Amino acid sequence: MAAALAAPLAGCQPRTNADTPSTRKPDPKPRPTTEGLALLKIEDQSDYWTEAGYVELVPTIPLPTTHDYRDLIRTVIRLPEGAKIGARLSEPQRHTVTYPLGTRCDRVEGLRVEDGGFTIIDVRGSSTTAGGIQRFHVFRPLDGQPEAELLGWSWPRGDVQAHARATGMLLDHLEDARRPVDQPPLNEDGRERIGRLNDCAGCHEPNRPAQTDPSADRPVRRATDDLGFYISQSVLDDACRVAHHRPENRIDEDPFVEVRCGDAPAKRVEEGREGERFYRCDNGEVPTAIRDIEAALAADHDYTYRVCASRQFLYDNMSEAAREAFSASFASCGIGQDGRRFDTAVLEPRF
Repeated sequence: MAAALAAPLAGCQPRTNADTPSTRKPDPKPRPTTEGLALLKIEDQSDYWTEAGYVELVPTIPLPTTHDYRDLIRTVIRLPEGAKIGARLSEPQRHTVTYPLGTRCDRVEGLRVEDGGFTIIDVRGSSTTAGGIQRFHVFRPLDGQPEAELLGWSWPRGDVQAHARATGMLLDHLEDARRPVDQPPLNEDGRERIGRLNDCAGCHEPNRPAQTDPSADRPVRRATDDLGFYISQSVLDDACRVAHHRPENRIDEDPFVEVRCGDAPAKRVEEGREGERFYRCDNGEVPTAIRDIEAALAADHDYTYRVCASRQFLYDNMSEAAREAFSASFASCGIGQDGRRFDTAVLEPRF
């Protein structure tokens, strides 16, 4: 098993209301090992992201889950104090979000447990340093107990040796560590899959447009921002490529989302060893899910409110030029019009 780990790499962003340096949990210093690689630990997963000042960003289209709906993925972000989000024209007719140095973002995946709680099973994220270096990090539970300590590894983008060493230490840990909740360690196939997933730089290319070719070998078809994050563009776009990296798609239960193939509705398909249910286009397009935000808000739809609260958070922390670049996204929610505001307190992370 990997060596004992040091303090955690902290999360990503200030609130629009009351966070100050005196109330926010400080960012602990990671313990360096070889050049570029750092070992990390989060001792209390239940309140770490809340106390560190993260805010959840809710994508316009719900992310897929497992058949039993126990698996949940949430993305949280934190900005440095007083910094502003910008925008850049990455290609004709498409702007991407640009984040200030010091931004941190985590994709947190967990399971609902029998007592109604939530235990984290995987964390993948990114941070940028004052020197402009982007670092990736991954956390996994120490053992199979609910709310176990999280052990982590961090490396700089582009550092091949540090990435290889971090992946090797991660896989060494997974060979022995039981999984939540009290499940046996991953088998060889499972560890190989985790090793492939640890190619953060390959998956999170900056300023990548949404995929339009359904045959392309790319599991996540959405566009990325200036740091390679998917979440910002997924929050700001009313129409998003449908994700298919879990067997059950939560779009089906949302009355305000329609999946289209251009002018035609997408087909609902069930196939594969695990009975994966997903969408397909017979006309060769990639299925696109479109949320009717106006109708959803009129019906007091909770998920859509949280989408607009996420846009409100981005709006509150954007430069004027960035607000203008994404004005259509804000207009969909009525943000900046007639004094309407969404309560960003609903975005406090709860794990």
